[in-house]
Amino acid sequence: MSLALKRMTGIFLKDTKDGMRNLNVWLMPIIPLGLAVFYRTIMDAESLAFFTPALLLIVFGMSAGVTQSMMIAEEKEKKTLRMLMLTPAKPYEVLIGKAGVATLFTFVATVIALLIFEISPSDMLQVIVLSIPMFIIFLLLGTFVGLVSKNVSSASGLGLPIILLLSMFPLLTAGLDFAFIETISQGIAPVVYSELMISMMNEGWSATSVMNWLVLFIWLLATLVITYIAYRKNAYD
Repeated sequence: MSLALKRMTGIFLKDTKDGMRNLNVWLMPIIPLGLAVFYRTIMDAESLAFFTPALLLIVFGMSAGVTQSMMIAEEKEKKTLRMLMLTPAKPYEVLIGKAGVATLFTFVATVIALLIFEISPSDMLQVIVLSIPMFIIFLLLGTFVGLVSKNVSSASGLGLPIILLLSMFPLLTAGLDFAFIETISQGIAPVVYSELMISMMNEGWSATSVMNWLVLFIWLLATLVITYIAYRKNAYD
């Protein structure tokens, strides 16, 4: 095992132990699963297929974004994050290691949510593959919020509204018929992800738009850059 892998594994195992003792971390993936059960009981199959992207965005927002922000902020509050940043571990080793718990929780919650919605195994694999960029975006946003927050309370106050608003943006704007909002929405990652998901589920990969993939890539790159800047600032500030 390489030294980098040992460092990332060590960080992941430490965060796993801390996460298992934190009730708030457990609640984040449970809440969207409760929504999945609720909507499964009131929607028909066609409506469920249309609602699948919205549900997954809530899963990513809470299980990846909010969970990650709370865990980073908690370690920052305990003054242990600064010590970790000043070790020989490279930034990518720290960030990947600290993303392990949120990634595990998100993957489990995603699979369970898709099973509740009765998505077939073949479609489930395609949905998960298409969802990887959106999941990483929320994970990076959660990391950024955790890094810029002073403690868990400020992370919840700052990150929870922003991340949840972003994850629910397609639902909030679905019934609005305004040209301005429609134009702006074309550059919002969750809206673009929803369009890609619906196109893929209905017509296959060939129906997905190259422009939509480009928007996701730009969001992915932008969140990676701001997270790296926040990491470096916290390491040397």
